[in-house]
Amino acid sequence: MCVTVCELIFIIIFPPIAILIARGCDVHFFINIVLTIIGWIPGVIHAIYICFYYEPPGTAHPAIQYNL
Repeated sequence: MCVTVCELIFIIIFPPIAILIARGCDVHFFINIVLTIIGWIPGVIHAIYICFYYEPPGTAHPAIQYNL
């Protein structure tokens, strides 16, 4: 619960920091920096998606992966 609240605070204050904490320094971090520079709201939307909904390729649940 606390981690989720802390992520939301970082997402609202400065979205790239939330991406950096959640996923590390990868392409999504740099995409989020560009989106935040273009406009704060696109950066926030992208950060919410990456932090809470995005699953990297290869991390699917076994039941989904094997069509069981």
